[in-house]
Amino acid sequence: MKETLERLDALIELARLRAATPECWQNMLRQMEQLAQDLREEAEAMESTMKTQQAMIKEFDGGKRLRLLPSSEAKS
Repeated sequence: MKETLERLDALIELARLRAATPECWQNMLRQMEQLAQDLREEAEAMESTMKTQQAMIKEFDGGKRLRLLPSSEAKS
């Protein structure tokens, strides 16, 4: 996702630097639309991964939340 945001920032900077023609704007718009779609897909994939991980944890610990014990409790 970070790479996609960097590409979007580069397009925005390019738009600022160019005396853009209508064709140039159309091209940049298409590229930004594709980047937005890429970001949506990445966000959906991350959400799906999180849901899968949560389901695995729930199955593993019987629906209870796992917690880490402080190191003093873990030793005893």
